[in-house]
Amino acid sequence: METNYDFEEDDDFITILGHRFWVWGVDHFSSKHTGLFRDVLICTCQPSEKPLVIVCKESCRKGQYFNERAQVFVTIEDNPCIIVPEGAKLSDENWSQIVKWIRLNKEGLLQYWNNEIDTIDFCEIIKKIT
Repeated sequence: METNYDFEEDDDFITILGHRFWVWGVDHFSSKHTGLFRDVLICTCQPSEKPLVIVCKESCRKGQYFNERAQVFVTIEDNPCIIVPEGAKLSDENWSQIVKWIRLNKEGLLQYWNNEIDTIDFCEIIKKIT
C-alpha cells in the first residue's frame, strides 16, 4: 500500500516530547487493549523518525491531551530501546512489560508503521500481554 502525505500544514502536526508528529498518524491504546500498566501511542510512519511507540506517563489528568502524557519513545525492534528523551528510564517492571509487548506485536506494529494495515486491522491482530 503506497501512501503519499502532504506534511506541510502546521495544523496537521502535534509536538510530542519536542518532536513534530503527523496528528492523523498517532493512535492511543489503553491498558485494556495492551495489558500494559501504561497507555501507549502507536504511530504510523512519521517524517524523520525510526519505527517507534510512545509510552505514556502513569498519571492522566482530566482534560490532558494524549500527546501531553507522553513519557518516552521506544523503538520497534527485537531489542527495543528508549531513544527520546536521551537517558530516560522506566521502572524495571514497566520496561520489562514494554519490551515483552513490543516483541509480541512487532510484526503488526511494523505493518502499522509502514501503512500496510489500518487501525481496525491492527486492533484485530494486537495481542495483550498477561
